[in-house]
Amino acid sequence: MSLRRSCGVFVLAAAIVGWNCGNVGPVVGSLQREFDIGLGEVGLLSGAYFFAGSAVGSLAGATVARSIRVMVGIWACCVLSIVGNLLFAAGDSVGVLAVGRVFAGLAFGIAAVFVPAYARAVGGVRLVGLFGAGLTLGVAAALFLGSILEGADVSWRVAFLITAALAAIALPILPNERVEIPRTESEGEGLAREALTNQAWWRVQLLGLTTLTIPLVIGAWLVHFLIIGYGMSAAGAGALAFGLFGLSAVMRDIAGRMTASGDSPAMLVIVGLALGAGGLFLLGQGDTVIVAVISLVLIGIGLSLPYPLYYDEAERVLPDRPIGSLGLMQVGTGIFPVPVIPLFGAALASGDADWAFAGLAAFTVLTLVLNARPPVPPREPAGPEVSATSAGPG
Repeated sequence: MSLRRSCGVFVLAAAIVGWNCGNVGPVVGSLQREFDIGLGEVGLLSGAYFFAGSAVGSLAGATVARSIRVMVGIWACCVLSIVGNLLFAAGDSVGVLAVGRVFAGLAFGIAAVFVPAYARAVGGVRLVGLFGAGLTLGVAAALFLGSILEGADVSWRVAFLITAALAAIALPILPNERVEIPRTESEGEGLAREALTNQAWWRVQLLGLTTLTIPLVIGAWLVHFLIIGYGMSAAGAGALAFGLFGLSAVMRDIAGRMTASGDSPAMLVIVGLALGAGGLFLLGQGDTVIVAVISLVLIGIGLSLPYPLYYDEAERVLPDRPIGSLGLMQVGTGIFPVPVIPLFGAALASGDADWAFAGLAAFTVLTLVLNARPPVPPREPAGPEVSATSAGPG
């Protein structure tokens, strides 16, 4: 796999998917003060509007997968991210901020369909692991830099100008090439019926909700929770948030290599989700920095181990329509945070953080039970790389 492709996938994952998920968390206090809104309303901006846009973007991606080139979808997500973040940075009312977050969510949803599909086509599961690493490092960097800027009393708008600039930088990195992805003329036709009546498809969907969405729910509130619940400074909370997602980035890349080399999917799911559930529960119960560190290490390692399995199984559970299947699953991962992030914020505001984190831990255990036996037969260990591209635009 070429260096340019690897860098392109990593930067797109960080700039479009990850950074858009992490840039609101550090400025919760500033948004509350400037617009006179509560945590619930900030949760709508951070999660509900953003992930509603994500669900629409993923559904659109699944619908048009058979009729547009992969690179067109990738270019579209970059442009939408630029527009959304410029709108948010210029916003003078909650309504304008909401529109900006919807556009950013559209970018997220489209990117979450087409970038992993590109990655698996040109680099296999290993490059999907690198996509996951870029995503989580983007969240980490957005949380850390945003916390530093917030602590230095820099305008919250700067963080969103940075996000827009990163999307512009990411736009030209991938080579303009044709990417061959197996798909049928009926890629989007009857897709919902086939998927929603497939028990294995639902099990893979749960795995995606747990490994992809739960970290994003946590990331939306982590800096604020560590400041309020653990008495940390903004810079200290940002550093721990960066540590969580930085560790996740490393572990997702490692997990991609483990998956590609043929390590047991059952082992990755059972060990990973057991560690993740333990870390989630502990984080809600503790009140010291050492407990927070241990909890975040368990979450960062645990929820990352099965992450590449989700993308791999999402494309293989309906083998004749890989992009459509993944796109429909990304709709689910987009819808899930819409109610969960505001409800999680409301629980924090009412002093029920222990129950909120326990609920996420219980959901993780449910996913473990249903995916301990792989819903899709494990693939053979990766052989020599075979190019999935040909000359020309793609």
